[in-house]
Amino acid sequence: MAKIIRLERADPGRVFVDSGAWIAGLIRSDQHHARAVTLWEQLRREAVRIVTSTFVLDEVLTFTRYREGLPAARRLGESILRSSLVHLVDVDRHCVDRAWELFTANPDAEPSFTDCTSFALIERLRIGRVFTFDDDFRATGAELLR
Repeated sequence: MAKIIRLERADPGRVFVDSGAWIAGLIRSDQHHARAVTLWEQLRREAVRIVTSTFVLDEVLTFTRYREGLPAARRLGESILRSSLVHLVDVDRHCVDRAWELFTANPDAEPSFTDCTSFALIERLRIGRVFTFDDDFRATGAELLR
């Protein structure tokens, strides 16, 4: 997929974390679990600012609740919401409008609307690195941590 967003002067001190990275770090049976744990440890050592969105949080908590149960979803939600290292960004109307542009711009691309909201935030916040196992994020032009 071609680069679809404008990423200029990216901030290397922040990393956007996608749903799959949160889930892989939690669920031991996930195919990316071992790599996710290693990357989480690396990010902690680097003391980077973790950025994620309210839409990503929704995906992660819903998936975790149905896959692992409410106690696991509660633990994960509390760890994200109470962390001083995680910056949770609201998906506002400006972000939704930009995501809609990205979502409808290329009929051959397959990112979800939630991914497009993430792309819009990565662009707006000039985030240079993304922790994800989703190939659709190549379109951001950011460095993918995987």
